[in-house]
Amino acid sequence: MILPKTVRVAGVPIKIVLQELDGDPYGYWSLDRRTIVLDLNLTGKQLRETLCHEMIHAALDLSGISFAKGFPDEPTVRAIETLFLPAWERMQKRLKATPNEKDFKGKD
Repeated sequence: MILPKTVRVAGVPIKIVLQELDGDPYGYWSLDRRTIVLDLNLTGKQLRETLCHEMIHAALDLSGISFAKGFPDEPTVRAIETLFLPAWERMQKRLKATPNEKDFKGKD
């Protein structure tokens, strides 16, 4: 997999860096450095999922929501990645399979 050097979240450029982390954690997001650091030893699905996880952390921080008093940051990230994203990926496939936009309206 070719990992991009940067990604934009909320219009903010964020560096993506591979670094030896010994697998604990798999990665982390630094708001101050505007950087996502991923374990150098991650590959394939684990690398993609960790990047996604850290991008969600970045989005929550950049939106300001994660700074609300008592905000459950990690549970929120896990809910988004395990509940919402799979549903959205399935929906995207359904939308692509629809040949005509008007054929899709009103169907569940």
